[in-house]
Amino acid sequence: SVTGVQTCALPILKYKFLATMLLALGVTAAQAGDNGVYIDQVGNQATVNITQTGTSNTFAGLNPALGPALANIKGDANQVGVTQTGAGNQLLFGLDAGGTGSTNTITYSVTGSNNSGTINCNDNGSGKCDQNNVAVTQTGDYNVTQIAMLGGNNNLALTTTGGSYNNYSFTGTGDHLTSVTNITGGYNNVTISMTPLTGIASEANVTLTGSSNTVGITQSGGSVNGNYAQIGITGTGNSASVTQSGVAA
Repeated sequence: SVTGVQTCALPILKYKFLATMLLALGVTAAQAGDNGVYIDQVGNQATVNITQTGTSNTFAGLNPALGPALANIKGDANQVGVTQTGAGNQLLFGLDAGGTGSTNTITYSVTGSNNSGTINCNDNGSGKCDQNNVAVTQTGDYNVTQIAMLGGNNNLALTTTGGSYNNYSFTGTGDHLTSVTNITGGYNNVTISMTPLTGIASEANVTLTGSSNTVGITQSGGSVNGNYAQIGITGTGNSASVTQSGVAA
């Protein structure tokens, strides 16, 4: 295993933690105050845990001098957990799932305001990101989370609690996709788009509690079984729209 711990007494200092793993390795990192974690991991059954506390921290890929890049995790059956606490933090995460691309687990937890998170599974566009689980938990205001998944049998769960003016989008391309979203707060925006590769249906479940939230769901290509969408709303001034196309939509 590889373990890295970073501390920062002055927020103007910037530290970088870099791990390149060619086999099954574990990584744990903790930071505070304007730090960056840059990872390129290759292999199966790796465990990567990143904890960042403070402001303007970054979890991303290599070559930060060339601009924002996705952290690159390649392989199967990996477990990746990222926790960011504070304001103005950034997550840029890419899962290149390899030849079979199955059973990876990604957990992203963010507490604070004005944070930005991007998760892209499969960032090389090969369509091998299958049977993966992604769980996102947000607490705070004005956070932006964007998730894209290319492949089948993927599961996504988002929970937003006690926050307002958050924006969340999920774009899934593949068969047997499942998205579960729970929003508590006000003025949050949720956009979900699901497109099958071979016409097999997807499932979207959204629960809204609060006021003035907006949710939009688009599902296409439902095959003979049709797509499924369920929305539960508690509160005032919320709006929801569902667009389905395909057989038995």
